[in-house]
Parts: sequence; C-alpha cells; structure tokens
Amino acid sequence: MKKIIITILAALIISLFGLNHAMNFAFAQDAPAQDPAQDPAVADTCLVGMKKYFDGEDGESGANKSFRDDIEANFKNKSANSSLLGLSVQRYERYKLDAAAEYAKFAPQTGNSQEAEYSEQNQCYYEIQKQIQDARKIIINDIKITTYKKKQTILIEKYDSISEKMRKFNVSLAELKAFFMTFKDKIPGFIKTCI
Repeated sequence: MKKIIITILAALIISLFGLNHAMNFAFAQDAPAQDPAQDPAVADTCLVGMKKYFDGEDGESGANKSFRDDIEANFKNKSANSSLLGLSVQRYERYKLDAAAEYAKFAPQTGNSQEAEYSEQNQCYYEIQKQIQDARKIIINDIKITTYKKKQTILIEKYDSISEKMRKFNVSLAELKAFFMTFKDKIPGFIKTCI
C-alpha cells in the first residue's frame, strides 16, 4: 500500500513539474499588443489586476477560492485517491494556464518596457508564481490528508468487523459454557440413577 501511495505521489510531483514547464512556456510567449491609452501604469495594474483575479473583487471569491473548492470537492469523493489524482492535476493545470492568460493581459509588449516597468512587472510575475506554488502545496497537502483519512476509515471499518466477529464468538463461548454447566449439573444425578 505504501509503495502505491509513494508511486502516486511521485507521479503527481513529476506531472506538476511538467505542468510548470508548460506554464513557463506559456509565460514566455509574446503578450498581446496593448493600447497605450489604456496603459498608464502597467505594473500597478498588473499587481492589482492579478490580486483581483486570485482573490476576487471582494477578497474571497477569486480563482484561489474556486480552485480550493474544486480540490476539496474532488478529494471528498469516496473513490481511491489514485483515481482522483488525474482530475486534481487537470484542475491545477487549468489554474496555471488561466493565471498565465490573465497575466498576459497585463504584460507589456516585448521591447517597449523600461527598467522600472520591468522590475514591477517582474514582481507581478513572482507573485503569480507564489500563488501557483501555494496551489501546488494545497494539492499535495490534500492528497496526504485524504489518504490518511481514508486509511483510517478503512481501519475503523475493519476493526468494527473484527469487533462484531468477536462479539459473536463471545456469545458462542457463553452458550457453550452454559451447555457444559448444564451437563455438569446432570452428571451426578445420571451416575446415581444409572449405576
């Protein structure tokens, strides 16, 4: 069982690194051209816009909450974790690609950025990477927790089954003892009358 869990976790981690490579590729592509009239402060807009994207307008309903809700609902399923990993990885991949698409809306055109803009844009990029790493930690943590809970549930069910069998065995022993006691009480009378 441990080998299966270790294999599953290793496969998940490898696939997450593969997704990270795909994400870096998506970030490396040229951003769409922006209208200079709409772009008075690209970096501030990027940080603010990405914060709104991840946390929502109200600070609670953004992409992070949606991602956490999806992952939580996924692992509440009673199926084995190995069958749920694929869905989680797909959801994580979609989360990363959606973040890249949102970032691309705020990224300046290649070659048009000044050093100050680049520094602020870089800060925005690192904030996105931090959010993505947090999402990865959420998945790994949920895998560990639900695997542990499901193991506990299986053990409890087995212990309940063993307890039920022991109860039946105890009743059988009590009945057997009662038969022997009845037999013991009748033997002296049987010996006196028959011999």
